[in-house]
Amino acid sequence: MIRGYAESLATSGFVAMIPDFLGVTGTTPGKAVLGSLATNRDKWQTAISDAIDHGKGLPTVDAARIGLLGFSLGGHLCLRLRRKAKILVEYFAPILDGIGPVGTLTHAQIHHGEADNFPGTGFSNAKSIKEELEREKASTELFAYPGAGHGFIGNDQANSDARTQSKKATLTFFETHL
Repeated sequence: MIRGYAESLATSGFVAMIPDFLGVTGTTPGKAVLGSLATNRDKWQTAISDAIDHGKGLPTVDAARIGLLGFSLGGHLCLRLRRKAKILVEYFAPILDGIGPVGTLTHAQIHHGEADNFPGTGFSNAKSIKEELEREKASTELFAYPGAGHGFIGNDQANSDARTQSKKATLTFFETHL
């Protein structure tokens, strides 16, 4: 999904970057990542922050029009870096010990499957994240996908529909607010 979204954003005229934040610690993606969160989160967050700063320095990037898109742990890290962006789209992120310092977002979009049972990423997180962002005055949309799980993985109708609908909403969101 990550590469597909980046390609679609680039096709729409956006500069899209995918920082390999897990690579800075040699961490393999998967459930085990949460076990090394306490040790590695600051390093992963720094890698994404450095990528944002690098992007802001590119001649083709308007530093006032930065948007973040994060999936799962990447969504959690993007939430914690929201002070560096105008808009944010978050997919099935864990809250863990909070979503970080107050940000500067004007708009946010949240996508979560109502059947998400991945540890720490249940649908209640989406509601809590929405409430927090709205307290910060970010106009926030929450998209709930009945029957869809974490990562919208699977060929069943609920996850297939969630992938299609969420991608369309995300691309429209970026085009509208950036």
